[in-house]
Amino acid sequence: MEVRWDRSHRYPAVHVYMDGDHVAGEQMAEYRGRTVLVSDAIDEGRLTLQILSARPSDDGQYRCLFEKDDVYQEASLDLKVVWVLPH
Repeated sequence: MEVRWDRSHRYPAVHVYMDGDHVAGEQMAEYRGRTVLVSDAIDEGRLTLQILSARPSDDGQYRCLFEKDDVYQEASLDLKVVWVLPH
């Protein structure tokens, strides 16, 4: 099984999960230590990527590529980071 979250290109990726492990060597430097894959229902194809300490530079299009047993699925989303200033 492979899960790959990316931006405008496949390599390097925002987050890569392969055969039960996070693959740090393929991750973009600006996301190291800031992503967590919540995969409680990964066998059903449901998962969430959390980006910690979000920044304005994280705004934009993201794509998730999911492969299991030679079945491929793809989803995309547009992330908008909103800063709320304290009163």
